[in-house]
Amino acid sequence: MTRPVTPTGHGTVVSHPQDLALVRGALAGDAAALAALQGRLRFVPRVLVVLNRRLGGEPDGPDLEDVAQDVVTRVWARLSDYSGQARLETWIYPFCVNVLRNARRKAVRRERRRVDVERVPEPAEEAATPASDYAHVHEALERLGPPGADVVRQRLFEERSFPEIAERMEVPVATAKTWFYRGLESLRGMLGGRDEE
Repeated sequence: MTRPVTPTGHGTVVSHPQDLALVRGALAGDAAALAALQGRLRFVPRVLVVLNRRLGGEPDGPDLEDVAQDVVTRVWARLSDYSGQARLETWIYPFCVNVLRNARRKAVRRERRRVDVERVPEPAEEAATPASDYAHVHEALERLGPPGADVVRQRLFEERSFPEIAERMEVPVATAKTWFYRGLESLRGMLGGRDEE
């Protein structure tokens, strides 16, 4: 059975007119089309799970729920570009691939920074050092202020995990991690004149 083909008048052949009509209806604000489009977009999280597995999805990889939201946001922003030349899911698939790859790159960079942070002395070792030796660190934390200083203190001095910190601060784990790494970068800038301690 051959698929209906419709010329658009612009030299483009529409091989999926129903999908194109659905997208145009959604863009025009038609409630039924919007609901149908949202239903079609439910395939995005499933595709991301499969893609992430194929790419060797590590436990510390990107949060796939966040990636899915990012994909859907980008699809909506570019929806008017859809021309009906491919099935809607086929058109969306490259968004999934690109956004996931970018998120995985960011996760790798975060992991590298985390490894650097783990070279900080253990709290037991710090306790053996006179507190005055770390006065400059505490002063820098005071200047840094919340939320960065709070997360850094909880992670490094209280040895709390990111999920514990996120729960205490009532934010997503990804937000707690972002505050922590940004706080560390700011601290490195403040303490840049001193030796690596």
